[in-house]
Amino acid sequence: MPLGATLVVATLDGEVTGLDLASGAEAWRTQVAAEVRDPLVTAGDRLLVADQSGALTCLDAAGSELWAVDAGAARSVAVSSGASPVVVVGREDSPVVRGYALADGERVWELRHYDDAREIVAIGDRFLLRDTDRSTAVDAATGAPAWTWSQQRSWAAVGGGDRVLLLTDTDLVLLDDAGAVVGRWPHALGDVSQSSSFLAAAEGLVVAYGPLGMTVGRLP
Repeated sequence: MPLGATLVVATLDGEVTGLDLASGAEAWRTQVAAEVRDPLVTAGDRLLVADQSGALTCLDAAGSELWAVDAGAARSVAVSSGASPVVVVGREDSPVVRGYALADGERVWELRHYDDAREIVAIGDRFLLRDTDRSTAVDAATGAPAWTWSQQRSWAAVGGGDRVLLLTDTDLVLLDDAGAVVGRWPHALGDVSQSSSFLAAAEGLVVAYGPLGMTVGRLP
């Protein structure tokens, strides 16, 4: 996971290490409470690490701990943009979704979400909580539900700016931050409900992968 000019890697023994991108030399190393199995999340010059003890730790660009909270077993973590970013955590072991201030880790809201927040994506001033059968958008600052989209089952999501792209059984579907469909592209990737399917975006491109192949396109 890049953090400025540093590549950050985490291991099953709870070590988080920053490597200089130019030379590969170790820049810093820190230890969190337990093994790290979930992807690291960057937010500007901060790094969020969810470990298997249920701790969510925020590090600065030099690897120093800024704050840590007991967030529970995290299934997904995302960070909103804006002047007062919020870190939202969907849990493996509970229907409760919580938002924490990126500045100091203070809990700012809590939502009992009866769907399974398999994936959380920041879109504009909202978070999309994606479940297979429906996706629910909530206000980033308050956690208040804004809208729900349930026209098709979805298996992956990726966001950018104020839009989110969903991988469904038959299409790639682009929603705006109000939940309206603004684009739809049929795919021939096969049964994307399989665990081998994924959706990713980087450098203005989007990659969708499924059992029958891969498709690459420019972000709309």
